[in-house]
Amino acid sequence: MESTTQKPNTSATSIVSSFVLTCRDVEDLSSLYLDGEMIDPLKIKFEAHLDACHDCKHLIEDLKLTSLLARELALKQIPAGVSSRLRQALKEKAGFNGEATGKSSATLKSHLKVVRA
Repeated sequence: MESTTQKPNTSATSIVSSFVLTCRDVEDLSSLYLDGEMIDPLKIKFEAHLDACHDCKHLIEDLKLTSLLARELALKQIPAGVSSRLRQALKEKAGFNGEATGKSSATLKSHLKVVRA
């Protein structure tokens, strides 16, 4: 029976072991880490940097929390009253009240497409 365990890429391992991660590297690689797509040798270095760097550790914690909150918000519906009040406030803020500006409803609709999305 064949093993399904992937053998480590020795060239990637030797390349990763030859450098030190900076805070900028952690920022740049954070998505790979949070998505679970980082190769093991790099993950070990990444986590070692997090253990030693308070700022980067907090960055990753903040990104994890932001991702969690964004997923939770995506599941919530905006109440109908809030949506209509928001549209009205945007119309007023943009100066699209129909009479005073002379803007057509087609122009207004094109400016408010984002609100409906």
